[in-house]
Amino acid sequence: MSEQLFIRLPSQAEQRVHWLVWSSTEDEVIASGELNNVEQMATLSERASGRQATVFVPSCDILFKQVETPAKVSRQFIQALPYMLEEELATDVDELFFAQGKKFQDGELHKLEVAVVNKQKMQTWLDWLADAGIKCHKMLPDAFALPNDEQVNLIQLGQDWLVRFSDFGATTCSTEHLAFWLEQIQAKQENKAICQYSPLPEGIAAQFEQVSESDYILPLELLAKQSQQSSFNLRQGQYQFRKDTSKYFKVWRNAAIVAGIAVLASLADKSIKIYQYEQQAEVLDQQIRLTYASVFPNGKNLSSAIIQKELKRKLDGIGGGTGQASFLSLVEASASAFQAVPDLKPESLRFDVKRGEIRLNASAKNFQSFEKFKSTAEENALTIEQGSLNNQGTQVVGAISIRGAS
Repeated sequence: MSEQLFIRLPSQAEQRVHWLVWSSTEDEVIASGELNNVEQMATLSERASGRQATVFVPSCDILFKQVETPAKVSRQFIQALPYMLEEELATDVDELFFAQGKKFQDGELHKLEVAVVNKQKMQTWLDWLADAGIKCHKMLPDAFALPNDEQVNLIQLGQDWLVRFSDFGATTCSTEHLAFWLEQIQAKQENKAICQYSPLPEGIAAQFEQVSESDYILPLELLAKQSQQSSFNLRQGQYQFRKDTSKYFKVWRNAAIVAGIAVLASLADKSIKIYQYEQQAEVLDQQIRLTYASVFPNGKNLSSAIIQKELKRKLDGIGGGTGQASFLSLVEASASAFQAVPDLKPESLRFDVKRGEIRLNASAKNFQSFEKFKSTAEENALTIEQGSLNNQGTQVVGAISIRGAS
């Protein structure tokens, strides 16, 4: 992304907020300005849209330490780090956040850069950004965005002076405290040369021997250019920037809902069809069992699978496969006649393949049952021939021939 938004937050909400939009492609400032206080930051949300935001925070709110470490820094060492610095800190370590910088070797010693900031202060900065609708990918101590060379580099931003005096040494101070800080730095670093990117207050430059003047530049323009070279970021650990996946979810949510509805509708349709098929199969199964039982009363409790085997066995016994279709059609056509005369029971059955007729011996309660069977069957286009009928006790027995109408 060629355009980036840079914001310098203050220590207190009523202090001024500085901002700048920088184009790395054009190498120029697109827009810049300052806000009276934090409450006005919402006006930057439009400028932040579509741009990566880098935020600077006052270095005076951060303590910079270099801690001696073992050659190999373990996870346990990092966990114990706050308590190793406890005696040097005026605040309970549980209230502080420890951001790690780079590991380096100083002679034979191994060291780790550590920036210490109050958790409440860190959260306050993030809350300001969140309330303004600004997503911050990188948060950097402001003076860390000054050039890092063999000099003490300083620039004025609003009422503050940003001072960087070493690779991991920086501060932010007011004009009235600037001379004090420079004296302390020079005392420790043997009169290191001073480079000013803003005009020093009258009288301060005369106090130091080596003071050079660089081209004056907008403070945030200098910070924007130099910040690209710094890999340090306060947004780590519990404050690490996390991408907002909700917008991607919103993009795909409607499509997912439509797809889900389509899948559910398809499943519902298939479930209904399966249910209907199962119902049809159940009706057919019942019809098969009723039809078979009407011809063979002893088989009324048989399943369809067993009925199929029984029919095959009976067909094999009465003449084989060439007449199976004719036999089954006669059985199906005569089923209603058997249902109409439930007391007429077949005693034996044979199928004459050549004549295409079923011959059976049956018994009934009376002669009228045989006549009713004949009349009902003939209504179904069957030809019925009855043999002689005889009384045997309480039953009437006789022979019946069933064939299709010619």
